[in-house]
Parts: sequence; structure tokens; C-alpha cells
Amino acid sequence: MMKRITLALLAMACLSNAWADEARAARQADIDFYVSQYEGSDVELEKFRCALPVFPELSRTKAEIEKVGQSVDAWLACYNRFVQGLNDSLPVGKGIPAELQALMTPAELAQAKQRMGRVYQVVSEEGEETLRAVLAASASWKEKTDAYVNAEAAKLSTVKNHQDTAERMRILKGKQ
Repeated sequence: MMKRITLALLAMACLSNAWADEARAARQADIDFYVSQYEGSDVELEKFRCALPVFPELSRTKAEIEKVGQSVDAWLACYNRFVQGLNDSLPVGKGIPAELQALMTPAELAQAKQRMGRVYQVVSEEGEETLRAVLAASASWKEKTDAYVNAEAAKLSTVKNHQDTAERMRILKGKQ
């Protein structure tokens, strides 16, 4: 009786190994992708299609200022979705389907995770570089726009002062 049970278990193990080998062979391209070809297209900033804001040299009207401000806000919201997506992909290896992980050897899984970690680092650095560029362009535009607005406000103030002075002179002449 014991011999039958042992043989049955052995037969089941052989069938199980044969099935695993067959399943592994069927998914070898997927395994190879994560081990040696993964490039991070599922987490990169471009996936989110964030429309980069367009910065004129400076904005002269309230409508222009609002339009640029809205485009910066929209880009930042999109960038934040990218950051959230990258964070959601952690820990490294989380993006590898569980059924595929079960077919991978420990060495393959470690290699895939190592590759994904390097790719995530590059994707993160590229995203931060784009963020710095947008923030620098925004700061330059804002500085020039603020200078223009302040200069125009000063001109208006000067005109208003001249108008007030002229009005006072008329009043004074009328009192004489």
C-alpha cells in the first residue's frame, strides 16, 4: 500500500514538473523580456502624455497670464500622476505577473528585479529632469511677467498721480 502511494506521488510530481516545464517554455519570451529587455514603458512620463506648458517671453494680459498658469497647473497635475504611478509600481518586481514569477527561477527573478530597479531609477531621474526644466522656464516667465506688470502698474500710478495733481491745481485755481 505504501509503495502505491509513493508511486502515485512520484507520478504526480513528474506530471507537475512536465506541466511546469511546458508552461515555462510557453512563457519563455515573457521571462526573457523582464530579465533582459524591460525598458519601463509602463511607468515612464511619456505614458501619461503630459502636455508641456508653452512659455512666451512674458505675458502682458491677465488672460495670457491665466492661460500659462493653467497649463503649468495641468502639467504639474499630470506629472504628479506619473510620480504616483511610479510609486505604485514599487516594490521593484511588483509589475511582473504573479503567474510568471512562479515560473521564473530565483536567479531570473533577481535579475529581472535588478533590471527593473535600474530602469525605474533612470525613469525617475528623467522625470525629475523634465520637472526641473519646466519649473525653471516657469520661474523665468514669471519673473519677466511680474517685472512687466510692476512696470505697467508704476506707469499707471504715475499717470494717476499726474491726474490727481492736475485736478488739485484746477481746484486751487478755482479758489483764487
